Amino acid sequence: MTASLRAAMRSSYDFLVGYQNLLRDQVVSAADAVTMTEVPTSTDGPAGAVWTLVESRPGAAVVHL
Repeated sequence: MTASLRAAMRSSYDFLVGYQNLLRDQVVSAADAVTMTEVPTSTDGPAGAVWTLVESRPGAAVVHL
C-alpha cells in the first residue's frame, strides 16, 4: 500500500468512526434515489458507476456514495 493510499484510508476510517452514530444508528433504507449529471449511478455497484445508498434516520437523510 502506498503512503498516499494509507493516508486516504486513515482519513476515511477516521471519518467513519467520528460520525458512526449519524451514519449507522437508527438508520433505515429510504426510497429516495440519487442522480448525478453526466455520472452514472447505481444501487448495486457495477464497475464504472457511483454506488449510491440512501438511508434515513430521525431528523436526517444519509446519502452514501
